[in-house]
Amino acid sequence: MQPLKPLRDDFEVVTRDFLSRMPATATLGLVVRAFGPGTSEIEMPVTAALTFDGTHVQGGLVGALLDIAGGTAALTLTPEGQAVRTLGFETHHLGPAGGERLVARGTVIKPGRNQALSRVDVHAVDGARQTLCATGLVTSCWVPLPA
Repeated sequence: MQPLKPLRDDFEVVTRDFLSRMPATATLGLVVRAFGPGTSEIEMPVTAALTFDGTHVQGGLVGALLDIAGGTAALTLTPEGQAVRTLGFETHHLGPAGGERLVARGTVIKPGRNQALSRVDVHAVDGARQTLCATGLVTSCWVPLPA
């Protein structure tokens, strides 16, 4: 696949701003690690409040992280004045989502005129060790950017 090209120069600023306006970003403690054209890397700390047993993040919250990483990867490719909305996503849990933090890496694999399909891998990070704990797909569509 050829490198993706953003439709606007300020894609990173717009994407960071969009994410900062989402109340879920603060609730989940999300931290942006990187955005590129068609890519995102977002981390979520593993805290007791996000777990089902004090150490492992509840599966629905792993899905939320996956959805946000896939959506923001798509958002980096939207035209001026557009944001994204999730049309659908699927999460496949492959192992425990524990450790110090979860890192989700989203990549657009099929851009379109008004939607995109992103693949996302979520890794559980504990010290220097990273273990794939979930993978999935996110379909996003373009919508007018909220004021």
